[in-house]
Amino acid sequence: MADKYQTREERRKAIQQQSKSKKAPKKAKGSLFKKVILVVFILGLIGFTTGVGLFAYYVSKAPSLDEESLNIISSTTFLDMEGQEIQRWGAENRIYVEYNEIPQVMIDAIIATEDARFFEHNGIDPIRLGGAVIANFTDGFGSQGASTITQQVVKNFFLSSDKTLERKAQEAWISIQLEQKYSKEQIFEMYANKIYMGGSIYGLGTAAEYYYGKDISELELHEAAQLAGMPQSPNNYEPFKNPEKAMDRRNIVLSLMKEQGMVTEETFNQAKEIPIDETLSKIQR
Repeated sequence: MADKYQTREERRKAIQQQSKSKKAPKKAKGSLFKKVILVVFILGLIGFTTGVGLFAYYVSKAPSLDEESLNIISSTTFLDMEGQEIQRWGAENRIYVEYNEIPQVMIDAIIATEDARFFEHNGIDPIRLGGAVIANFTDGFGSQGASTITQQVVKNFFLSSDKTLERKAQEAWISIQLEQKYSKEQIFEMYANKIYMGGSIYGLGTAAEYYYGKDISELELHEAAQLAGMPQSPNNYEPFKNPEKAMDRRNIVLSLMKEQGMVTEETFNQAKEIPIDETLSKIQR
């Protein structure tokens, strides 16, 4: 009887031992998962710290924001005895325009094309930046920009066009400072007068006269859309030399304006049907 009891007791102990041995791998798996999480957290922390340090280093080398650096020099215009223009002289052909001289249709066209949330952000657009970061990871660094109008102003006045992390960090930092010091209207005015528009043309006021023979205040929708589309690639979208590319680009701008509720479906359809050369200046200055 004792032997029988002993046999049962041995079996019970054997079953318990087997049960413990089965649970052991679960503990090992749980321990491994915790280690992986810890490693990922540490790597993330190191990456974040490195990024902050690198950003601080790049920012420390950024040029200072001062008013003299933001001066825009207009061309010197020579007139005859009757007040007619004879010649315009200067390193850059530019007619300076103030913000209140720029028609709303021109402002809308630029906003729709370059920076839909210009009047809302503080110099950097997180939504646009997020999309650009994803594109740069999938398609390579520099494949898509996230520059706001403010950042473009900073780049044109203070920095080069190099697509490097250092330049982008400095651009972001100075953009935030610029937004704190100047109004949105002042920043837009800087953009409107500094932007390159092909050939020796700088600024929207100069472009309006050169391409349409008009004061900027007289621009029509299709003309404003054409000018707003040019800064992305001024010489490729030059309407005198590349009318087909210019028309395609103009119609893209019109589509963006329609999507953002700046023009109606009817107005959009009417504008996109206008031939690109219908109101172009007959004289290329």
